[in-house]
Amino acid sequence: MDWIAPAWHLAGFAAPAACCAAATVCAARLLWRPHNQHNSKSWRQRLLPQMMCNFLAGFSALLAGLIITGHDGRISTYAALIFTSAACQAWMMR
Repeated sequence: MDWIAPAWHLAGFAAPAACCAAATVCAARLLWRPHNQHNSKSWRQRLLPQMMCNFLAGFSALLAGLIITGHDGRISTYAALIFTSAACQAWMMR
């Protein structure tokens, strides 16, 4: 196995966390508008840190699910991914 196969496996493992992070931040942007519309530039500047925090929380949930269950892709692991991403976003928006 060359070096590219582990990279693809890691990318495939991290892809749900990345997609969930992007979807969570975009949904929060659509559902919860900033109170001060003139301050929208700072809201745009906070998108990348919010995505990174959600990604790290989601990746940690996926890794914990892999360690606990011994398998990747369990429904309980994906439920934990959604919960941690939503909790992280709610914490960052307060």
